[in-house]
Order: sequence, then C-alpha cells, then structure tokens
Amino acid sequence: MCEAFNNVIMEYRDKPIITLLEGIQFYISSRIVKLRTILMRYEGSICPKVQQIIEKNKKACETWRAHWYGDVDLSLFEVSKGMEKFVVNLKQQTCSCRKWELTRIPCTHSIACMRINGVEPELNVNSYYRCYFM
Repeated sequence: MCEAFNNVIMEYRDKPIITLLEGIQFYISSRIVKLRTILMRYEGSICPKVQQIIEKNKKACETWRAHWYGDVDLSLFEVSKGMEKFVVNLKQQTCSCRKWELTRIPCTHSIACMRINGVEPELNVNSYYRCYFM
C-alpha cells in the first residue's frame, strides 16, 4: 500500500509542502468519491470482499461432513473431512478453528452446519460488514 501511495504522489513530492498536501488531499478525496460511486451500484447487503470470502467458503464446505450432536437447539455439530475434525456451535457463533471468532465471518465448517439447518451464511455475518448507504 505504501508503494502504491508513494507512486501516486510522485508528481507532488518535489513541490512545496502546501502544494504536496493539496495534491494528497485531491487524490484522497477523488478516490473516496470513486469508491463511493462503485459501492452505490453494489446491490448486496454485505461488503463485496466479505461476500467473496463467503462464496469461497461455500464452495469449500462441500467436502466437509457435518454431524449433529443431538442438542435441542440444533446448534452443536462436529464437522469432519478425513482425520480433521472441528466442533461448531451455531448458537454461540464459534468454531474450534477460531476463524469465525476472529473475523466474524462464517468459516467453511460453520457454513457446512448452516446448510443442514437451512440457514443462509450471510445472516451470520457481523453487522460491521453490512453495507449501509446514505
């Protein structure tokens, strides 16, 4: 990111400090406007990068098998593929791989469990990743 930013301000670097700062301000404000117009055309409810991660996890979960532990809430599962095993709790939104807790984006194992329950993974994404437009 630093190299990309330095490349953009290259033409302003040999100018006086005020001109340099005005050039940086122009670049940042035009970039914000450009990204905002792109997001205004986006129709999803989750940020595009997060949606890509979820789609990748949906494809990867096809090779995992989820086994229900038999609890009343249909929330405890063991997900396995070969010798690998993970425990998922859908109610607490946790997985023993810890990706779901760290990123707040459903991991492959949790999506495999959600498919059994008929739950859309997008509903379990943290509100931090939701797109709110003005």
